[in-house]
Order: sequence, then C-alpha cells, then structure tokens
Amino acid sequence: MPGFHNRYFTLLSLILLALAPAARAQDQEVHVTATVEETTVGTEETVVYSLAVEGASFGDIEVPGPPETEGMVLLQATPSTQRNITFINGVMRQSIGYQWRFRPVREGAARFKPLTVKIKGASYETDAIRLTVVPQAQRPQGARRTPFTTPNARTVPSRPDGEASRVDPKDLFIRAIPSARRAYQNEQLTIDYQLFFREGIQIRQSRLADSWDAEGFWREDLEVETRPIPRSVVENGLRYNMITLKRVAVFPTRTGRLRIDPLRIETEVFKPFRSSDPFDQLFSLRSQFEPVELASPPVVVESLTLPDGAPPSFNGSVGRFRMDVNVEGTDVEVGEPVQVTVKIAGTGNLALMEGPAFEPPSVFERYDPQVGVQIDQTGRRVEGSKTFRQVLVPRSNGTFVLPALAFSYFDPQERAYRTLRSNPTTVHITGTAAAPALAGTTRDGLPVDDIAGPLTTAEWRRTDRTPLYRNPWAYAALVFPALAVAGL
Repeated sequence: MPGFHNRYFTLLSLILLALAPAARAQDQEVHVTATVEETTVGTEETVVYSLAVEGASFGDIEVPGPPETEGMVLLQATPSTQRNITFINGVMRQSIGYQWRFRPVREGAARFKPLTVKIKGASYETDAIRLTVVPQAQRPQGARRTPFTTPNARTVPSRPDGEASRVDPKDLFIRAIPSARRAYQNEQLTIDYQLFFREGIQIRQSRLADSWDAEGFWREDLEVETRPIPRSVVENGLRYNMITLKRVAVFPTRTGRLRIDPLRIETEVFKPFRSSDPFDQLFSLRSQFEPVELASPPVVVESLTLPDGAPPSFNGSVGRFRMDVNVEGTDVEVGEPVQVTVKIAGTGNLALMEGPAFEPPSVFERYDPQVGVQIDQTGRRVEGSKTFRQVLVPRSNGTFVLPALAFSYFDPQERAYRTLRSNPTTVHITGTAAAPALAGTTRDGLPVDDIAGPLTTAEWRRTDRTPLYRNPWAYAALVFPALAVAGL
C-alpha cells in the first residue's frame, strides 16, 4: 500500500498548493448561480440542487437553507459544502458550492423556487428551475443515483474502460438566435449561431458539414473570434460553456415566409476518462474522441411588404443612411472634367444599393460612374459606405446648373420613408470649343473622310506569259546543282 499512500499524498499536496493563493486573491464580482444536472428526471432518481457562489470568501457567506420546492421532497437538510478553484487565462476564480438532495414526489411538473443568499449583508437571489418528472422506465439505466459533484462539474454515469460514451443532446448543441423573426423586405437581420457544451467536453477539428445557404436572402458574413474563449452561461438551470460559431447579416429579397437552412458542422468531441479513483481522474491521459455531427434548428423569417407612399426617388434601400455630395471643378474650361462624388453611408444592404438618379444638362458628356464599397464587418450589423463618382466633360462654354440629388430610403425603426437632398451646384465653363477637323487627303492623294471614294488608278499587265511552274528551265536550274555535286 505504500504506492497507494504516496499517490494520495501527492494529490493532497497539489490541492493544498491550489488553495494557498486563494488568501491572496483580489476581490471579484459576486455571482450566485443555482443549477441541476438534468431538467428531466425519473420518479426514482435523486436530484442534486447545486448552489455556486463565485467571488466571495467562505467567511462572508451566511450558510443558506435549502430552496423551497414544488413537487420535490428534501432528503438532505444539511448542505454538502465544497470549495472549487479554477484558473482562466491566468486569473484565479474561486467558488463555494452547496448541494442538497431531493426526490420527486409524483410525475408531472416540479420546480425549485428562487433561493436567497446573503453575502456581506447583501442579498442575492437565484433563478427558479423547472423540472419534468417522467416514469422511471423512460429514463436510461443507471440514472437513479447522482453522486456528489462540485457546482461546475457534470455527472456522467460510470462506464467500463474503453467503452465509447454517447454524447447526449443536452450536453452539446447549436442554437440559432435571430435578431428578429419579422422584418421588411431588404431590412437587415443578424443571426448568431452559438455552440453550447457542458463542463468537461472539449471540441476539435470542427468544420461545416455542407454548404450553408439562405435562399431568398442576400447575406453578409460578420467577423467572429477565430479562437474564442468559452463563456460560462446557465440555460434552464444547467451550466454550459458557450462560443459563437458564426454571425451573419441577412436581407430578405422577397416577401413571404422564408426559411434559412440549419447550420451543420462535423466535429470531434473529447470524452474524458472516468474512474472512481480521484488520482486517475486528475492524472490519467486516457480519453475518448467521438465524431459528432451537429445541426442548428432552421430559422423562419416573415418578410413584410414595404408600406405604400414611397417617394419617386425611392429605389428599395432599407436602413438608416446619410448622404454627402461633392462637386470638383466648378470653374473649368471647355473639355476639362467636372467630377461629381456621391457618398452614402449608414447601416443597410450597401452591396445592392443604387445611386440617386442624376440628369445633368445636355452640354455635358457623361461617363459611366465608378462605384466603390467599403463595408465594416466587425460589429453586429453591416455598416459602411458606398461611393458613386461620375465624370462630366463640358462641350460648350457658359454657366450651367447641376440639379440637386435626391436619395430616399425606408427607416424600419421609424416605419417611415426618409429623403436626403443635396443643393444645386452652379458650374462656370470658359474657353472655346475646338473646331472640328476638315476632311482632306493624305500625302499620297488618298481621301480622308467617313467614306472614301472609289480608287480609279490601275496598272495593266500581260497575261500571255508562260507561268514559271510550266517552264522547263526552272526545273533544270533545280537539278543542275545536284548533278554538279554528284560529278565532283
């Protein structure tokens, strides 16, 4: 047994080393959270209610009593207490855990009422937790007892060594969170795809299982952290780690009920080795990776028709925008360019936005506008600007007025149309237009014009001469050098 005692002496030493810095930890923000391991339990199962207090020392907490319940009976009046210390990004976090055991009274709905905890004279209240009690036959075998765990741990039924564990849907899932379920046509929506996984689960080699599509939408991918730090959250009384997989901005391009396909990923899930030996739990390198395919639920969006009363300058833009018009070259000579720059900035579908209609006086020769788009994809919405640059070349002198520009859009928050207008611009053109070049002839006497006249000069040649290929002297000239070489 000496090896056995040495192992546990090492384990005890590590625990003491971990607890030693706790006295030097700085004050942290206090969080009080209540959790259970399962929200669906059998009639013969034991339910462990865990209360975690983070950011407070043990002496600052008044030992709470058990929570009040509906449909549950208390089995353990005195709570089991345990202290847990974790290090996240080099920062030590400690939590004090209290646990009580309960047993369901009957099938149906049950509930843990909010529990009030006093810390340094201040009161903190947890959320209520709702349970569903089902017949024990509907629960997996071995789910009748729940061993004591720390508030942040996850209870997993024991299994033989080497046997692959099955990932429960409650342990790992993807949730799609749209910013809204109803929107106007061309209005911007944001969808966050979040991955939830329980404590102890690790994920690697995640990739898209198929090509994700959103038919009926124009979409723009927004940036998310490539190596996110999981955030601890509580969902329906269960503690999860959560990361954002994907964030996308979508714009419905037609009206009606539109469906966005589920986001599917393929990944490998780390299942830690389970053993009743605490030393093995800490130091065993054995593990199990399972290939898992996950899919988020589809998202259904109702796209609404834009209201009536759109102004004539409305071209389908929805969002919030501002417009800036700049004219370069208000005093130029004939033939010199005049540049008109229109910049529209704001939030909305900038990629499909059309510029305002512009009809300058006919004295200006127009060129196709140059369009540039700058989109900021780092936030939660598509923001940026779109620039339209058009070059005008005057062909006559005088004073001319470039008309005002009007750009209209629909504001979904105000549910109203807005119109942005610029001021007219006066342009002074000086100089004289160059006279058109006269048609003439080249140095050889050929006419230069849109249509050249017929050529009347000709050179006559004799056609009764013998062609070269019919003349025998041509072949003799080819053979003679060969005969001369052979004679030599």
